[in-house]
Amino acid sequence: MIVFVAGMSRSGSMWTYNIVRAIYETTDFSVLPKAMPADERALIRDALSSAVKNNEVHCIKTHFLFRRPIPTSHEVKFICNIRDVRDACISFMRFTHSNFERGVSAMTSMMNSTDYYLSEFGNSVLGVRFEDVTNNPLIVVNSICSFLKIELSDSDKNEIISRFSKTKIKKKLHDMSKIRLDANGQIEGDEQQSKFEAIKNLDGTYRIYDKTTAFQSNHITSTGDGEWRTVFDKDQIEKVNSISKEWLLRHGYTI
Repeated sequence: MIVFVAGMSRSGSMWTYNIVRAIYETTDFSVLPKAMPADERALIRDALSSAVKNNEVHCIKTHFLFRRPIPTSHEVKFICNIRDVRDACISFMRFTHSNFERGVSAMTSMMNSTDYYLSEFGNSVLGVRFEDVTNNPLIVVNSICSFLKIELSDSDKNEIISRFSKTKIKKKLHDMSKIRLDANGQIEGDEQQSKFEAIKNLDGTYRIYDKTTAFQSNHITSTGDGEWRTVFDKDQIEKVNSISKEWLLRHGYTI
């Protein structure tokens, strides 16, 4: 089995990725990979070509688009997060330190990739709404368990949700922000290098990447849904609404 958490970026997909891994780890499954490098392409190739084994699952987060048919003997499932792309646009700009035009380009890509996954893979894809991730994570955990055909006790579900609560994730990200880099942008210390990577932002600064959870420093960038209404100016609001209006309405969002 291979489970890809794929599709839209800046929509809670990293949280979903860790939840999926935790769900499998709570059962008798062996979850691969044990570490997730920032560039997942080699992992994807290895997973697709690997032998099918009972009670072994490959769980990989990616934003690449997979074309059908997928060249593998594994059963493949996709989980695709979805969010109001106007808020996702702001989150992308903050996360990568990019400007508005770059954010709009990313927003367009988000809409296209989400529509592709949700329309092309039928019963093999599960949509997860960002609003549920932030406001009612138990709904998400229940739907993922049902989709993956895994039964967990209520206590196991609540333990997983607690482990990846926003408060605990924020503390982890805060600790990651203290990791020191040398003059070349490399992480100092062999032990830290084995656990983390430094990724360059678009403005030349760096963020820290955790190879175990795939969370990155400054990963949480939003203060609430609908933030685009106060962050964007009038002209910017007009532009993002014009580009995303049809998509937003089709997916149940308001203009």
